[in-house]
Amino acid sequence: RSHYFIQSILRMKVICPGLPKTGTTSMALALRELGFANVHDHEEHFLYNFQVFCDLFEGRVRESEVLFDLYKDVDAVVDTPANYFWMGLLKQFPDAKVVLTVRYSEEAWFRSWEQH
Repeated sequence: RSHYFIQSILRMKVICPGLPKTGTTSMALALRELGFANVHDHEEHFLYNFQVFCDLFEGRVRESEVLFDLYKDVDAVVDTPANYFWMGLLKQFPDAKVVLTVRYSEEAWFRSWEQH
């Protein structure tokens, strides 16, 4: 079977590329409440994939080499660092829905960012 067919039957359903402090934690909680069993938020990204993300950011590997394997068993991703790679994730999981979380103003976002 083709690579595309295999990808299309796998799990990734929702990609949330919002910046931190735009409701990403609430989005992760809501997705879990709606029945998405395996949601990767900030903590899960680093707990399970810290070294791979270091390799990505430092250019030792390419998105196309690792994103599919990282998230093939994941229902949804939110927050950093996956939000940085949202377009690559969408290429790997073209049937996933993209939900962008935002703050109502840049100033509100920055104030929230400063507090954490």
